[in-house]
Amino acid sequence: MHTAPTFPNGVLEFACDGGPPVDVGPTPFRTLPDSPGLVLPGDDAEAARVRAAEWNSSLKPFNVFEVFLVDQAATQSLRIERFQEQERSQRHLNAVRASLRWEQDRQKAAILLGATLPKAPEAVSRQLMDTKQGCDWLIGRWNGLARVLGALGDWDKAQTRLALDLLGVPPEFRVGPTPIDLDRDGRLELIRAEVARLEAEKHTTLMELDALERDAAIKGLAPDPDGQLAALGRREQSCSCRLEWARDQLKKGRHELPIPLRPAPAPAPAPAPVPPPPAPAPTRSPRTEDEWNTLALANEARRKAFAARGSQPSPEAGQPEPGALGLVVSKLRELAGSTPRASLQELNHEDAEDTEEILDE
Repeated sequence: MHTAPTFPNGVLEFACDGGPPVDVGPTPFRTLPDSPGLVLPGDDAEAARVRAAEWNSSLKPFNVFEVFLVDQAATQSLRIERFQEQERSQRHLNAVRASLRWEQDRQKAAILLGATLPKAPEAVSRQLMDTKQGCDWLIGRWNGLARVLGALGDWDKAQTRLALDLLGVPPEFRVGPTPIDLDRDGRLELIRAEVARLEAEKHTTLMELDALERDAAIKGLAPDPDGQLAALGRREQSCSCRLEWARDQLKKGRHELPIPLRPAPAPAPAPAPVPPPPAPAPTRSPRTEDEWNTLALANEARRKAFAARGSQPSPEAGQPEPGALGLVVSKLRELAGSTPRASLQELNHEDAEDTEEILDE
């Protein structure tokens, strides 16, 4: 789990390779009370709070450390904007200065470069010959050596070393014969030749190049003369690295957050027991032809029985019926013992009721 680093008295420095912040020592800045670890200049504190509040709605920090990261990102974005504004102002200042003090600034640059001539005579002498002002500086040094040579007739060790530096002779090649191992007249001739070469170089190409460079500087297109724009670019890149670090930490923290587990679904209710199917109604085997004939005889006997019931007395209980009627009734009783009474409904309704009455009697 992430923990928010706090540096209450120092400035946070971030590595461009994504490393953690480190404390680089105390500063006059103050820490915002609302956001632990956020170090800002006093003038930018309120602007940083406003921006962090605006970014909270979209970044949605999850914990205290992510709030700290959002504050850091807001701070670095403000600093980037400030450096960009400074860069625009510096370019405008360089353009105005080029229109007003171009020659003086280039002469100063040539003097500063000439001061390094003893350290690297070969490289510096060639570099001085790349500008009109540098050629003027070299011509001035040769003219000074000529005056000393005309007044004294010779050079001392410092002046001899300067002459070799102006010629670009490396220190390793100054043992033995050198280009200035000449008498007084030979050295004066050497000086006149060098001055003429530098003057020709200056008037043929360098003056035109100098005018073009001045026009480009006035338009704000010239390279950085004193390295101030480069310094601003480095500081802006440092803030960009810090902003990227904060963004990467936010992404990393979101990936490491525990994923909430979904509750297990409730078990499905057990299915209701299915009632067993009802028992099938009892069935009887199809009647035979004898049974149908008997039922037909019973129907005929019913009619005769009801016709004779009014004139003949009913036989006593337990006595068999005479004649064919007795045979039919006996047969019906035999069928009633083996066939459900409901089967008699297969006759028409009236006949079935009459037949049941016969069986009951």
